[in-house]
Amino acid sequence: MYEVLLFLHVLSVIVGLGPTFALPGLLKLRGDAPSPVVLQTEYVISRYASIGVGLVLLTGIGLVSESPVVINRFGEARWLHIAITLFLIYAGLGTGFAGPRMRKAVKAAQAGNGAEVKRLLDPLDKVVGPVLGLLLAAILYLMLIKPDF
Repeated sequence: MYEVLLFLHVLSVIVGLGPTFALPGLLKLRGDAPSPVVLQTEYVISRYASIGVGLVLLTGIGLVSESPVVINRFGEARWLHIAITLFLIYAGLGTGFAGPRMRKAVKAAQAGNGAEVKRLLDPLDKVVGPVLGLLLAAILYLMLIKPDF
């Protein structure tokens, strides 16, 4: 069962969260008068990422309970505690902050309100997006290397 959960966990990360790395490129395509089509594409990616976060969480919980690496030693796996904490921050920022702002930005773009789109997306483009990328990279490092500290 562990191998199946591991496969599903990694697949969820790749399929659900991988496309988010296209968002900086889409930012460049968005234009000064934000394109509703590009924003809609960004929104679809963020929706899939929200689903991916849920699947990663569910399969991750299963892995913690089945993993030969942490079974009966969960308290000693500090790398896992840090990764879980970072993941919860990632999930909160992505689904609780970025997703709703993206949805509002799409509606504002469809209404032709470029100033509102910029106001909504500036924090995502300048701060939250890069932070999410760094969090995901740190989680990936912890999950692959499993440092002993």
